[in-house]
Amino acid sequence: MRCSIAEIAGEFPETRIAFVLAEGLALASVRPAGLDTAIGAAEARCRERYGGRELASIPEIQDWRSAY
Repeated sequence: MRCSIAEIAGEFPETRIAFVLAEGLALASVRPAGLDTAIGAAEARCRERYGGRELASIPEIQDWRSAY
């Protein structure tokens, strides 16, 4: 599969895009210890940073919306 952003790349000169292709991965049958705590901490940081704000007012989301 080929994908190109050539048509819009000039409008977002500071954007960097990368990807990783990983093969042969498998999900663990049980969650690693501490994963729920890490997820909860990440959720709390997001709520603290973005809580009560409209999505459209978040600069990073505005950038992506203008890209699309």
